[in-house]
Amino acid sequence: MKNLNLLSGLLLTFLLFAGACNKSTPITYISLQNNTYTTLYATVNSKSVSIAPGAMGTFGAYPNTAVSGQVYTSGGTNASPIGLTLNWNLNGYYFPASGTTVIPIDVSADYFFLFLKNNSPLATKLLEVNYGTSYSTAEYITVPNDNNQYSIGYYNNLNGGNGINYSNARITMTDNSYYTINPLVVPLQIDAQYSAWLH
Repeated sequence: MKNLNLLSGLLLTFLLFAGACNKSTPITYISLQNNTYTTLYATVNSKSVSIAPGAMGTFGAYPNTAVSGQVYTSGGTNASPIGLTLNWNLNGYYFPASGTTVIPIDVSADYFFLFLKNNSPLATKLLEVNYGTSYSTAEYITVPNDNNQYSIGYYNNLNGGNGINYSNARITMTDNSYYTINPLVVPLQIDAQYSAWLH
């Protein structure tokens, strides 16, 4: 009987200790709001998620935990990016004392996003943005002449700060003819058969 009382006492002590351990601090959250045109790839405190345009990705941790994280996006796919890859550093943020903090992920005015719509008789084969500048990009991109709008990618917005836009594009077609657009303006009308939009 003495051993049974001792065993009961030990069991009660263990249950009290286990109960105390389960009274952990509540988890708080940060949510990344994707305000871009493309999927975000985010890693926060070693947890990785992809966040669709317009959606949110939420991460949980104890209150006031420091955030260690990176976010990036580009046109194309994660495996085959098109245009520039944009990065955001989340270091310096903290999980809130309670509830949820929303962190908007926005693209600055230093960049624009290009959409292309091809109504010409030919498909495209080469896109050069900011042609002839130190920010030039050159990518072999096929945009079929099917009158559909295609998402391309992010590029440097070469705005001189005086209202003049120095961004340009050169688009080569499958017969090696090309359009040169200088400067790029919103919306961009290349000609009656070939259109592009910047956002």
